[in-house]
Amino acid sequence: MKKQVVFFCSGVLVGGLILAGCSVDEDSEAYEELQELRDDARERLEAAPDFGEEVRDSFVEEMEAKKAEFDEEIEALEARAEEAGDEAAERYQEAKEQLIEARDRFSDRLGMTREATPDTWDEVKAEVSEAGDEVGEALADAKEALDVDDD
Repeated sequence: MKKQVVFFCSGVLVGGLILAGCSVDEDSEAYEELQELRDDARERLEAAPDFGEEVRDSFVEEMEAKKAEFDEEIEALEARAEEAGDEAAERYQEAKEQLIEARDRFSDRLGMTREATPDTWDEVKAEVSEAGDEVGEALADAKEALDVDDD
């Protein structure tokens, strides 16, 4: 993200110099426009890290809320499994192993977000999202396992 802002700002400055003819009189209108472009580019560069941190913090908060939801659903499934018949409980135990592995993987990936650099952010974010999807699928499998009749 910061690289994109730097390239954009550099392009604006270079374009301004080209348009101004490279020799700019300090009293000219072109000089004032170039100064405005420079100031705008500087403001964008200074704002870039803040925007990245806000996006990261927002994503992490969203994923932590999702993790809490997953944990609540797992607790509810555990209670339901205790009341389930033998066949359903057995099937749930198999699904539970995959569910716990998926949840732990999601938790690990979520922990990686705090150490991600701007260069690794997109990859880490994708891994967290994918791990969250895996937990969702494992939860669906565990719920399905508990819907088996023992009659």
